[in-house]
Amino acid sequence: DDTLAYTLPTSALRYGNGRTPEEIGDKWRELAADAIVLAEADPAGPDFSEYDSYLIIHAGLGHETGQLNDIRSVYLSAADLAEYGGPLVVDAGSHLIEDLWILPEAVDDRGRAGLNGLLAKFFGHQLGLPGLSNFGDGLPGVGGGGLMDVGANRIGFVLHDDQLDFVFGTVPPHPLAWTKAQLGWIEAVTIQRDTTITILAGDRVPVAGSAAAQAVRVPLSPSESLWLENRQQRSRTEAELPAGVTVPFSGLELGWIEPSEAQFSHTITEAESDSLAGRGAGVWLGADEYDAFVPSSGLLIWHVDDTIIDGTPEGFNNNRERPGLVLKEADGYRDIGNRYFDRQDLTEGTRGDAFFAGFAA
Repeated sequence: DDTLAYTLPTSALRYGNGRTPEEIGDKWRELAADAIVLAEADPAGPDFSEYDSYLIIHAGLGHETGQLNDIRSVYLSAADLAEYGGPLVVDAGSHLIEDLWILPEAVDDRGRAGLNGLLAKFFGHQLGLPGLSNFGDGLPGVGGGGLMDVGANRIGFVLHDDQLDFVFGTVPPHPLAWTKAQLGWIEAVTIQRDTTITILAGDRVPVAGSAAAQAVRVPLSPSESLWLENRQQRSRTEAELPAGVTVPFSGLELGWIEPSEAQFSHTITEAESDSLAGRGAGVWLGADEYDAFVPSSGLLIWHVDDTIIDGTPEGFNNNRERPGLVLKEADGYRDIGNRYFDRQDLTEGTRGDAFFAGFAA
């Protein structure tokens, strides 16, 4: 039932107060096991054998939002569950749940953040995609244009009247071309000599009969290559703000959209809030452009080192001196993944990172 929830046998505090990695993992599995017992006992509950993907949504906010003892959001792979006690047995022993996700019902209590990005990212993990962050330092690896990095929670803005409202996690970007190729969704065109080629923007569908490539691969050695993709920031920039609308922070590069470019579950009424009346609210049901808030427009050139990726499948971007997948930033600064205390936005990428010659379709 859409309006009902299972009440677990113990408090959220117990499931969320693990301190060591072992404790945290054990409590994740305990939460999942307790939830599944209740679902199995429910006559109207799910037939687990009919599904390939399992998501548990808990009440409250996630630990990552600053709630110290709340439950951490996670995708638990088969290896994770094996480490924390093994797969979960359901349907009287006839079916095993070997991987699952755990997410909160919300990541913000003011309506500024959404779960869309985390849902897309965790489902990517379930399909077999690796994370692209620098997990060792807790920093971005490929930046705000990568769904499997910090792009899942990329910040953007919605212009209401003369005010910019920030949102994050609502409009996740398309995966990188390299990521799509790992899933077999696209195939890169390999180039080994001088030529001229058109690269389609990564969020566009190829037209039948078109010669445009979705990605280009340039081999450098048996294990290293350059990957080229075309990404376009589909939102408007701070330079296009109407007169009288100010940028929240000096020097901030931002992307903004109109409310009409997103679909909301409802609109706030005066009875709900005088100051917010007329604004979209509730669940974001969709957006016109999912690459609205990527950091830059133009050609992105990625250096891929298969030796590192194959040798360290989990965390191959942890070594900043020699990552498995790194952007050759056009401005030469290599901002992505740097620690900044006064300009945190720089660590997710800037407009200077793409090789840019003009707007493209």
